Amino acid sequence: MVREEIRPGRNWPKETFVRCMFFVFGRALQSLSRTDPILKRELSRWPDGFLILYKVLPDGPRLVLLRDRKGCLEYRGTRVREEEAGLVLTIKNVESAFLVMSLQLSTTQAYAEHRVGVKGSVPVAMSLIKCLSVLIAYLAPGKAAARVVRRLPGIPLRRKICNRFRILFLGIPFGV
Repeated sequence: MVREEIRPGRNWPKETFVRCMFFVFGRALQSLSRTDPILKRELSRWPDGFLILYKVLPDGPRLVLLRDRKGCLEYRGTRVREEEAGLVLTIKNVESAFLVMSLQLSTTQAYAEHRVGVKGSVPVAMSLIKCLSVLIAYLAPGKAAARVVRRLPGIPLRRKICNRFRILFLGIPFGV
């Protein structure tokens, strides 16, 4: 009797949503890192050429960010070998990634529940979480942001509106 390996089916709608959100977060972080003083301060502590890989197991969506020489983040798409990255954040499955990317579960809560693993520089990982918190404060409505971010950064209303406009209409579509 020969046993065949049974593989679970893929959840294409959730996987597609996570892939789209990785694109949105990557482009938004790229745009925001050029203008926001909180992000600039956080990124100044990272080494030049530092690569971050955010991936979903098994063989799920990926997000690659690079800190360039100017101190800004650059969205590098999905292709990088794990060995090249200085920080690898691994989400255990598509279901967990969906919860995190749809702002139903905070990244810190996902880490506490062992849904996210970190391999590499822990100080940079904590700094990245702060950068994601700032991004969520810009993009998400107040109550949704307060649900997933423990302490919202104090961002003046005018800067919040201007940067939100810049991210939504220039950063995400054009990478500016």
